Amino acid sequence: MSISYDNIVQETTNTTGSGAAISLGGAAGPRSRTFSSRFATGATVGYTVYDGDGVHWITVSGTYSAGTLSRTGPGDVIIDGSSGPGVDIALSGSTPHTVFCDLPAQYAPAMVLLAEWIVSTPANGFTFNNLPQNFRHLQLIQDARITDSGSRQDIAARLNGDAGNNYDRVWGAATAATTSTANVSGGATITTSAFPYAWTAAASAAAGESTVSELWVYNYSGTTFTKKMRSITVNNTTTTPADNMIQMFDGHWRSTAAVTALSVFDTTGGNIVAGSVFSLYGIR
Repeated sequence: MSISYDNIVQETTNTTGSGAAISLGGAAGPRSRTFSSRFATGATVGYTVYDGDGVHWITVSGTYSAGTLSRTGPGDVIIDGSSGPGVDIALSGSTPHTVFCDLPAQYAPAMVLLAEWIVSTPANGFTFNNLPQNFRHLQLIQDARITDSGSRQDIAARLNGDAGNNYDRVWGAATAATTSTANVSGGATITTSAFPYAWTAAASAAAGESTVSELWVYNYSGTTFTKKMRSITVNNTTTTPADNMIQMFDGHWRSTAAVTALSVFDTTGGNIVAGSVFSLYGIR
């Protein structure tokens, strides 16, 4: 079920008792917006009511219609409240109560942009610090190019700033041999100081070419298991067949610590060029 949400939507209500739809009484303050200004009639809206008694509350997925929000009608869900999930409350006579647009946790997007590094000045790397711990996995999407000599060089990841020999990598690749055939190769690097995850377009790659990669860090906030990583990297070019390739890298960080920082950097000492983009997402 889809649910509508918007920011700073907050009104008052004088509705009392249980079961009845919430009659909206207008914006709660000068910086608040009304439900009617943000939602069409028939929209499914997440909202919470704070009882004026200062004790009771309820969170509902209900339907907006002509200045009201349903709470026990067909399709409505009482998600949570001071009496527990699924249990309606009797709103007291301590009016006005406050009703505001809310996004219940179970309806939150599964994939949330946490941070983004859009390179404006060439730099060797960047660190995403203070990572929130309320997601299950991390995904870093890269579209980048580097300044090193040659057609390709590595971009690597480190977790929590650990530069010790605590990483392992296994990889496989399919590289175009001709316009219609491919060569398959692979290898391993055990006990290394980072996880090279993207064989990235460098100085002699065709003009305008870049490397797209998706790096996953699994169960990053857990503390039971050592950390596993995987990336898929794609290089395409119209000039040299052998520069068209797809690669998979599996990585391992030998630590059970929760990941609070993720660093990316050019392993050969060059810079990541301006216009490169690194987008970090939290996955529920």
